Amino acid sequence: MKIHVGFTKGFCPPLREFLEHHRTHSVVFGEESDFLPTDDFDWMQLGYLLIPTPRYLVEVLGMKSWDQVSAYMEKQESVPPWWEITWQGDPSPREKGKRKFEELVRQRHGS
Repeated sequence: MKIHVGFTKGFCPPLREFLEHHRTHSVVFGEESDFLPTDDFDWMQLGYLLIPTPRYLVEVLGMKSWDQVSAYMEKQESVPPWWEITWQGDPSPREKGKRKFEELVRQRHGS
């Protein structure tokens, strides 16, 4: 990736820092839906634009029950697509997320 300093100078310092730090990486641009699977829960997005996945809920927040997940999601200003979509598919993305969450809890904490 080529970075034109004139373009980024004074423009969003965190973006410029990110681009300079990752200048040797192959960067792919696209829409959020191109990168964030709705039912592949091996993904874990951290940091800026955090998207809470079942892995995040278990591994980072240490949740052990679906009730904890429900309470957490109710408090969020924005919820991830897998939580929001309850009517599509059989099982729905939310149901798939619940199954993955329960699987991860069993793996981490036993039956």
